Amino acid sequence: MRLTETILLALSVVFLVIGLHQSWIHSFASSYWIFMLMLVFYGLFHYVRIDNENKHEKKSVKAVKKHKKRKK
Repeated sequence: MRLTETILLALSVVFLVIGLHQSWIHSFASSYWIFMLMLVFYGLFHYVRIDNENKHEKKSVKAVKKHKKRKK
């Protein structure tokens, strides 16, 4: 897991905990925006993770093709 993925996941968890705490003290309606921030960070986490996996796959495919060309 890369640093950006770790930071986004940590922010998501932090906003989840803060949102739960605020919804217990006040109400869900007053802490709705905190849960939305949590969902934004969680969505960004998944987007970055999938993007990094796709980049890694492309690099490994290129490496395999280069290796095959060298053997010929």
